[in-house]
Amino acid sequence: MVILAVVLLAGYYLSGTEYLKQRRERAALEGQIAGTARTLAEIPPTPPDLDGRLIKAEADLEAARSSFPAGRNTTVVVNAVLRLAERVGIRALPLVTQPWTTEGVSDDAYAVFRLNVTATGSFDLLSEFLNGLESGAPETLVIESLTVDRESGTPQGNAAVKAWIDIAVYARSPAGG
Repeated sequence: MVILAVVLLAGYYLSGTEYLKQRRERAALEGQIAGTARTLAEIPPTPPDLDGRLIKAEADLEAARSSFPAGRNTTVVVNAVLRLAERVGIRALPLVTQPWTTEGVSDDAYAVFRLNVTATGSFDLLSEFLNGLESGAPETLVIESLTVDRESGTPQGNAAVKAWIDIAVYARSPAGG
């Protein structure tokens, strides 16, 4: 009987300690669940029009990509710049042109043509020329650098200036589609 009582007491002891251990684990898990539930409650609900917004964003991205010209005609770009200068009434000389190169922007590759122009004329006409460059064709023309200086030998009151303009024109890269 004594042996049976000792075995029963040992069994009760082991099962009791196991029960207490599981109670502590349960309390810890309940605390984690409560914390996770609070964090989950802080997350805003998904907007109902998310699919529509994604479709619109993808369409806008494709429209932006297709707005880049596919052609890479250097002569057309240079002639457009020179015709604009002539129409505005300033003298523009393309000093340096660089061959088309491919540059990566984000995950896309674009063909880039760079042109350095020296423009001479009045400040007002130069402003009109720069406006025409930014708003005219090609639409993907970017003025990367602009330096303006008063033309040497002109009186202080005369607004004759000389500008050095670094221009980049972007087009779709043949490799990038």
